[in-house]
Amino acid sequence: MSFAKVFQPSIQNLAQVAKNLDDNIVFFCSQLAKRLEVDETKVVVEFKACLQYLELAETKQIEKVKAKFVSDEEKQEKLRLKELEKQEKLRLKELEKAEKEAKKAQEKAEKEAKKAQEKAEKEAKKEQEKAEKLAAKAPKSSKTSSKSSPAQKIEEVHFDFENEEPVQFEEDSEFWKGKTMKVGGKSCFFNEKTNLFLQKEDDSVVLYALKNDKKAIPEADIDVNIKIWVEKCGIKVPSLDQEVEFE
Repeated sequence: MSFAKVFQPSIQNLAQVAKNLDDNIVFFCSQLAKRLEVDETKVVVEFKACLQYLELAETKQIEKVKAKFVSDEEKQEKLRLKELEKQEKLRLKELEKAEKEAKKAQEKAEKEAKKAQEKAEKEAKKEQEKAEKLAAKAPKSSKTSSKSSPAQKIEEVHFDFENEEPVQFEEDSEFWKGKTMKVGGKSCFFNEKTNLFLQKEDDSVVLYALKNDKKAIPEADIDVNIKIWVEKCGIKVPSLDQEVEFE
């Protein structure tokens, strides 16, 4: 007894099956094409080509074919990875460019803001210096200076105290009507025609300040001729020397 005899029936059966497949290869491919819903002719050609791999099974050519197939896959994978690497480099480059542009824009904005701030500070300093110069030129207030030289020119107020006749003060009169305002923390009665700030003390009215185009002038610094006009209206002027003769 030998192994050849043991496997002979099986070998014969396998050979018969292979022979039947060879005889019916076209029918087989036709059925396969229908199931796959592809072109029948193409399936026959490709199927026969694939059978060649079986013919090469006992030779080293099949290994070469496999190696070539693996090699092609490796090449495709390398190309894919290379393309991904290229895309990643481009993405990083664009990101770096965007960050640089954002940083540049921020630096420009900060520079412009700093420049605007410096300009504003320079203008504020200039205005302050101008105000200090005007303040230095302004006459100092005192009772003596009120008599000798006016502390505030009449032309700097809207009302013509030089030519207008004094009007006797009456709270409900049309001339002396006004509104209550705060000046230096004190409540005063402000007359819009004369720009005078008045205060009520008991049954009398006292001159407190005069408003010109820029600020409120304290009573002591008001021009002496204006104070005389105010006193002629029956309003008390604390700093006015009572010895001054009315015109």
